[in-house]
Amino acid sequence: IMVYASYLVSGYSGVAIFTCLQFLLLSYVMYKVLRLYKVNSFLSCSIIILSHFIMGYINIRPQMISLVLLYLQIYIVEKYRQDKKVKILYLLPLLTLLQINLHSTFWIFHYLFLLASFVWTKQKYNKIHFCGLNSIEDNSLHIKPFIIPMLLMFLSLFINPYGYKNVFLLFTTFGGLSCLKIIEMQPLSFVSAYLLVLILFVVIFVYAYKKKCLKSETFNMALGTTVLFCLAVRNLMFLSV
Repeated sequence: IMVYASYLVSGYSGVAIFTCLQFLLLSYVMYKVLRLYKVNSFLSCSIIILSHFIMGYINIRPQMISLVLLYLQIYIVEKYRQDKKVKILYLLPLLTLLQINLHSTFWIFHYLFLLASFVWTKQKYNKIHFCGLNSIEDNSLHIKPFIIPMLLMFLSLFINPYGYKNVFLLFTTFGGLSCLKIIEMQPLSFVSAYLLVLILFVVIFVYAYKKKCLKSETFNMALGTTVLFCLAVRNLMFLSV
């Protein structure tokens, strides 16, 4: 609707301007997230440029807005991790409300990305803790403050013009023979050039994790997005996250 409105106002120029604004908004949100993680400005800009290269394209598809919303969620969770102010978590349902109305099939990724924040690996004791329970790390996450916000996130999904059908569209539309004809929905081919990118990506992150210079939630996020990429080529954009 927003793209069509831009077209009605000023034709293809309006669409181009709208696309550029989306690109700038995404870059700004990415920058704020990186700065929150104490990454310096130069490295932040370099990572953003590399991330856009990994995504491979700039276009008017709703994935751009979905990435903005996912980055905002990462920002909110990290902000809570640092400040321990529960109120900020109640912004999460607003993100899923926007998600279901702007790009309905991507709402499930908000929950998957939260899962990456909850799973913690104890390298020192070589064991895994789920949801931050019994964790000795000062900045580990506990599940309790997230229970109500996550419930509100799910309820917010039903606030859309199409009701419950829009919520479950992901499960009723994708899969089966229909996806066999969609190139971007195909799993990663082992003769694809993308495979080299994937291998390099995995090697770097495993090395950094073993050297203990990578947060466990970052490793979990990298592992999860790598799996998503292997399942469908279009999920390459999640590697930027």
